[in-house]
Amino acid sequence: MHLTRLLTLTLTLPLLLLALTTSCKSSNDDTGASTPNPADSLRLVAQGTNTELKFKADHPGTLIVSNFTAGDYLYKGTLKAGDVFVLPPNSSRAKINKEFVNLDHDTNIHDEYHLYFLNK
Repeated sequence: MHLTRLLTLTLTLPLLLLALTTSCKSSNDDTGASTPNPADSLRLVAQGTNTELKFKADHPGTLIVSNFTAGDYLYKGTLKAGDVFVLPPNSSRAKINKEFVNLDHDTNIHDEYHLYFLNK
């Protein structure tokens, strides 16, 4: 009886360890293709206080207007290559190619504003 248990453990334990080591993947294993993080493409394209901010898109993408001082954003929209975005100080609207777009909040002359662009 003792010999049977010993043989069973001797044969089963290595197979069990082999199964566990081949089916478990380390979280540090980086052999697969990694998914790109969209935030890596986000770039600050203009910033300022009490000044008109302009940006001309060189590629299609998304523009985000942030009130850096207040910690919120005023606008998020899509731009095509060649589109020009203009954010005037102390206004409730901005322009894309001379067409007005509404902002979520009015701008003012005291806060700092940032324009971020995310390429598609």
